[in-house]
Amino acid sequence: MCKLSKADIVKFHELMGRTVPPELYTPDIVTLMLTEARRDAKVAEEFERHVWSRIDPQEYLDSQAHECAEFAVGLLAAPVPRDRTFMFKTVESVQDMGELEFGKALPVFVDFAPWLKVETTIYLRSITLHPSLRRKGFLTKFKKELMSRGITGLVLEAVQNPSLAYALHRKSQQSDSVVHLGNPLYVDYERMLFTSQTYALRLC
Repeated sequence: MCKLSKADIVKFHELMGRTVPPELYTPDIVTLMLTEARRDAKVAEEFERHVWSRIDPQEYLDSQAHECAEFAVGLLAAPVPRDRTFMFKTVESVQDMGELEFGKALPVFVDFAPWLKVETTIYLRSITLHPSLRRKGFLTKFKKELMSRGITGLVLEAVQNPSLAYALHRKSQQSDSVVHLGNPLYVDYERMLFTSQTYALRLC
């Protein structure tokens, strides 16, 4: 079994967005997460050097947030079922720059957050971004685009990113602008390493 260095543990905690009790993780888990993070960082670095040095990534994200919001709002009014996955525009022949998969908002969510209105709530099942586009504010841009179109709520289903999940968990405890849509018994950061929970964000 490999031995973790202090730097490994610090980086692991950065990825998790919190200090994790030692009994919840093993060297293998940490090593796997760090290996994936380093691989993604290398991909991002290469893309930054060869592509984003010539194309403004913020302008690209602005345009994709705008188009994605148009797509999402269109789903609310769609009279018949349609493809609910938005694909980011290809950059330099790279097709998997990002995608968002949408679902249909459920009326039961109102039981958790009375301010949620199904007709003006976007339900986001998953979001995947190219490594070079992460932590560049896409979700913030997307929320602003939705707000400008009269959307009042955004539901994020089963958040997989551990640092985002923890940040949403903390916000849900401090403000009613973020609400955990589920049983609080299944969210225990002192006894659980990962918690894929669903949250509703109040946009206005």
